[in-house]
Amino acid sequence: MTLHRGHQAILDEVVRRARSAGEPAAVVTFEPHPLRVLAPERAPRLLLTDDQKIALFERAGLELAVFVPFDRPMAAMPAEVFARDVVGGRLRASQVLVGSNFRFGRGRAGDVPLLSRVGADCGFTAEALPAVLDGGQPISASRIRRALADGDATEAARLLGRPFALAGTIVHGEGRGG
Repeated sequence: MTLHRGHQAILDEVVRRARSAGEPAAVVTFEPHPLRVLAPERAPRLLLTDDQKIALFERAGLELAVFVPFDRPMAAMPAEVFARDVVGGRLRASQVLVGSNFRFGRGRAGDVPLLSRVGADCGFTAEALPAVLDGGQPISASRIRRALADGDATEAARLLGRPFALAGTIVHGEGRGG
C-alpha cells in the first residue's frame, strides 16, 4: 500500500463512517506485497516502510492497522473462503470499504459483489468507492513509481498528496555527497 491520494480518500471515509458508528477505524493490508510471494521477479519496489505506513495510518485517524501475513496458502485461498473466514471471521469486520479496482482471493477471483454477498451472511457490508482521478486517470502506485523512475518527484508528490520520502541506511563512502 502506497497511501496515495486515492487510498487517503478511502481512509478518510473509513474514519468518518467508523466515528459515526462508534466503531474503531481500521485498515487491513498484506505483508509482504502479494507479488513478492507469487512473482518475486515482478514485485514492485516498495514506496513505504512499515513504520512509514503506520505513521501515515495514525495521521489519517486510524486506530487499528492489521498486517495480514501473505504466503502461498493465503494466495491459494478461494475468494469466498477469504471473505467468510478472514474478513467476517478473524477480522470481524462490520463495514468494508475498498477501491473500485479491488480484487481478492485465489487468482484475484473475488470482487465487491461477492464480498457483499458473503458479508450479508456474515454480518458486514462491503462497498467500493470511486477512484480518485488526476488528469483524467486514476491515481495508482504504478503512476507514482513511473514518475519517480523518470526523476519527477514533483509529480510523485502531487499524486501522493505529500512529498516522497526515501528511507534507508546511509553508507559512508568517499565523502563526495552531502
